Amino acid sequence: MVRDSLAAIRQWLQGGPRTHVLNSQNQEDLEARAGTRESTVRVRPRSDTVSLEDATQLWPSLHRVETDWLGRNLSPTVSFELWNDRGDVSCVFTSGDESLSLLEQARSQYRDATVTTETGAFALTTGQPTAVVALPLRREGLLPIRRYDVEGFKADPYGPLVAELLGGGELRAGLQVVVQPAKNSWVRGGWTADSIEMVAERLRSPSVRESLGGVCEIEASKAQRQTAQVVQAQAGMQAFHADVRIVVQADTASTAITRAGTIARVFKRYYTSQSNQGFRQELLRGDDLRTVLEAVATREVTTYGYGLLTTPELAGVAHVPSMSTLTPPVDGDPVSSYDVVPDRAPSFEGES
Repeated sequence: MVRDSLAAIRQWLQGGPRTHVLNSQNQEDLEARAGTRESTVRVRPRSDTVSLEDATQLWPSLHRVETDWLGRNLSPTVSFELWNDRGDVSCVFTSGDESLSLLEQARSQYRDATVTTETGAFALTTGQPTAVVALPLRREGLLPIRRYDVEGFKADPYGPLVAELLGGGELRAGLQVVVQPAKNSWVRGGWTADSIEMVAERLRSPSVRESLGGVCEIEASKAQRQTAQVVQAQAGMQAFHADVRIVVQADTASTAITRAGTIARVFKRYYTSQSNQGFRQELLRGDDLRTVLEAVATREVTTYGYGLLTTPELAGVAHVPSMSTLTPPVDGDPVSSYDVVPDRAPSFEGES
């Protein structure tokens, strides 16, 4: 009794419990709220011709901005999800806007994949401890994360990501990226955000530092000048408000927490650019956790894992990988040792 009371006090001081268990009433309420998202598309790649670059064509086709008479962004969200449901791998897109023609866009882009549609897909189950790690951008401003077309990747980051998703035994784990198209005015910044021009100029300009002999001027480094060019080139690109999170349901709270953190490490390691822009991990607790779990179920954008991503950045973070990329390393720690693409593929839902 005393031990339970002390544990409750400790959780309250730390911001609340680190996992949450959905009951049947929670699920019914969330399913009712999620019922408006009629368009759910499942993509199963059949070959290695499916690649990260395909997403650079798909996301622009889903970028449709809607505003009200005050100019407020009312664009519907689109969700991309990569789930391991106890050994079955799923790539799922959902949208509440039928005018996006999500099924047709996916079939057009992923010709070497099985593309199907369904209704009522729900991301969470009841009765198990659920942990969520939000992945907001590490630095403020318009600094880019690592992009396949600029700094490049040695291999698709989804290789180690899938290895981690599948590496936790009997659990349900997933990546969810919920996006909302940004208005073209994003390049101009805002009341509290710098414009692209301001960010690029600051990167190119010398910095001033105090020293024992007075004030010295330090020229911008090569990496800073290169980043300034990348930032400048983003001016004509479409962008999305993105909310990135890792969700894990397991038999025990400690397993869910540990696996969510381990999976999130992939983003910290593989998506950090030379400007030190990337993702940081935030294990959610208490009311924050419950708020985001509702958003996971209803596929809504929150402020917890928030960042502004251009189309090339989003393509790297949210894409359907090739069949060989969807293969975990056989031995070792996948996050630290993933160098090559193995040749043994896991099965997809409904396939063997």
